Amino acid sequence: METADYGHPAIHHPMIDCILYGRVSTYKQDMQRQERMFVDYCHRNQLHPVLTLLDEDTSGSVPFRERENGGRLLAEIQSRIPTGKIEVVTTEQDRIGRDTLDIISTIRAIWQLGAVPHFTAEGGVLPRTPENELRMEIKASVAQYERNKIRQRIQSKLDGKRAHGELCGTLSYGWNVRYRFTNGHELLVIARALRAREELEPLVVQHGVLVTQILEPNSTEQQWLLQMHHWRQAGWGYGRIASELNRLKVPTKTGPGNLIHYQGVKRFSCGRWQCGNVHKVLNSRTTQDWLRMKRAA
Repeated sequence: METADYGHPAIHHPMIDCILYGRVSTYKQDMQRQERMFVDYCHRNQLHPVLTLLDEDTSGSVPFRERENGGRLLAEIQSRIPTGKIEVVTTEQDRIGRDTLDIISTIRAIWQLGAVPHFTAEGGVLPRTPENELRMEIKASVAQYERNKIRQRIQSKLDGKRAHGELCGTLSYGWNVRYRFTNGHELLVIARALRAREELEPLVVQHGVLVTQILEPNSTEQQWLLQMHHWRQAGWGYGRIASELNRLKVPTKTGPGNLIHYQGVKRFSCGRWQCGNVHKVLNSRTTQDWLRMKRAA
């Protein structure tokens, strides 16, 4: 018989199956850090991972059930519970989400399915008790507060940039952007904003810090913007506008065959107008501000 320290018989606890869940908002965040925490935690707590689900490049504002692996996690719990105990391991409650109601409903759903969540960086196992439910709800409210503060800071920064005619996020149809660097180098971009990691960082290494990214009118595109606006005012639907633009062979902002990011997924642009991109173009903050200025002039 094996013995543990002090000569007492070794006690072997059965391993409990668990599902690991990780999430990061951007490519700059470290998913591997979460995975290392999973390995260490499971080893210390006699947990046996049977499935790892990772939602990469996924904001905490996306409802849990709408994420690629969020909905799958709940389905996996439901399918595995009848055959034995299953637990869920993640690092922190904010990996579930940052919306108060979404966090509360998700953790309650995990409990109601018969599973127990573990938060490796927040004390570990969280069985359902009145005290734990209260603690979870307080944490969820704090997460929502932090998200609102982040959104407020970002919006304030964007408003400041817009007031100075600077690029905010994606490059809107109707404008070009001129990048200026500390060594005086300038680069005019027409199709789309430069991607930070692949395109902008090498330029920063070569030319120094990015000083400004100023929007400049694209007169041809702005003429088509006005035409789209007039069609819309005349009662045309977005789909009809898209069809007419395609018939007239009006190019889109990116054109065909360019690598774009759509809802976190890389794909090649088709170069054709569609209902969705017409809607996006006409209702962008940049376009709406410009149209208001045109009306006031």
